[in-house]
Amino acid sequence: MSDPAQLVDPGRGGIPAVAYLRMSTSRQPDSLAHQQAAIDAFARDRGYRVLRAYADSAVSGVVAATRPAFRELLGAVLGGRADFAAVLVYDVSRWGRFQDPDEAAHYEFLAACEGVRIIYFAEAFAEGQAAQDVLMKGLKRSMAAEYSRDLGAKIARAQARLSGMGHWQHGPPGYALRRRLMNADGTPGAILQAGQRKSDPRQHTVLVKGPAREVAVVRRLHQLCGAEDMSPAAIADLLNREGVRATGGQVVGRAGAADPRQSEICRRPGHRPPTYPLGGRRRDQPAQAWITVPGAAPALVSRKAFEATQAVLRPHATPETPDLLEALRAVAEVHGVVGEGRLKALGVPHYRAYRVRFGSLRKAFAAIGCTPGRHFPKRMEETEMLQGLARLFERADDLTTALIDADPDVPSADHYRRRFGTLAEAFAQLGFVRIGAAEARRVAIRRWRAI
Repeated sequence: MSDPAQLVDPGRGGIPAVAYLRMSTSRQPDSLAHQQAAIDAFARDRGYRVLRAYADSAVSGVVAATRPAFRELLGAVLGGRADFAAVLVYDVSRWGRFQDPDEAAHYEFLAACEGVRIIYFAEAFAEGQAAQDVLMKGLKRSMAAEYSRDLGAKIARAQARLSGMGHWQHGPPGYALRRRLMNADGTPGAILQAGQRKSDPRQHTVLVKGPAREVAVVRRLHQLCGAEDMSPAAIADLLNREGVRATGGQVVGRAGAADPRQSEICRRPGHRPPTYPLGGRRRDQPAQAWITVPGAAPALVSRKAFEATQAVLRPHATPETPDLLEALRAVAEVHGVVGEGRLKALGVPHYRAYRVRFGSLRKAFAAIGCTPGRHFPKRMEETEMLQGLARLFERADDLTTALIDADPDVPSADHYRRRFGTLAEAFAQLGFVRIGAAEARRVAIRRWRAI
């Protein structure tokens, strides 16, 4: 965010401008200062009056949503609150390494529409507007995006190789595990505490057993779950009553009771290691993409105890994607597109499983070719809802759950059930009654046809 401490003496006269600064990681402590000094020198030479600086510290330039100062700057420009005519940026990469170069140009275009220019003063084109300058700017945007993509691919390959060698690459370890440094000659080093990192690139880290009291908690957890058939929620409640705390002193959560650490020996059934594409949302990796190294993590419980725990947890595990879609397809064939409450009542996998796997229940239905209807207000008048059903009957000459859910001009069938109790009751108020197969229906909705 912009910081009053970063205000630069504006002096008198000159073109009002602001500076935008960004550094990617905390390992570049002098980067912002270097950028600010270069901006000050450029402003003095070219007649700009720098009012203040917007600085994103230790933030990737790939995504705009994670850069608060960048968003604040755009908000000031687009909100009509800009008291400046230019934004001084060191180079194209400081403005952003967006994976779509058009995104960088889009933000620049929005600023230009408000009379604010983006000036990359360290680039050869700087303030140029000639055709060759525009071409070079587009090329630089593509190069900035490619740098991040290429660097991300190299890091991913290196991390995969080191993980395959049994080195720990994944941040804080789980409960009852600790990170130990290993020297280049294979001798063990110190135990790393929370927040500590190795300083020698020739060293690597491996997982070792943590304190004996934490190992005892893990073994008791498996005993309670596998031998005594207690649910993870009941185990978590028991541990909380006894004052047992997770690593770092946090309260033991229900998920933590089921899976106290992310290691192969204690992974719960259905757990899918995530991956984070560059600038994208979290995705679950398929099983064939997992990197597993037998013996890389110490066994905290016996194989027998582990298998007993898995037998208890397996029925509650999230099914694989094909199974989730098959269950949803069976629901859609009978009930059409349903809401979260209806889905839960039908006894299929919980709607949260679809949220996690697909992003939302609507996207899960879209994956099987069902397009949910539009969103309607929860307090929609009943008369208006019935009018929608009457118009649907005029078009389709019938009323069914599938027809209602497929029509974007009326609320979902689940919406009608919540408001009227059942679809039959809504149909009855409309004058539509199903009697049987021989006499398919009796319709008396003349009073609605005039609407």
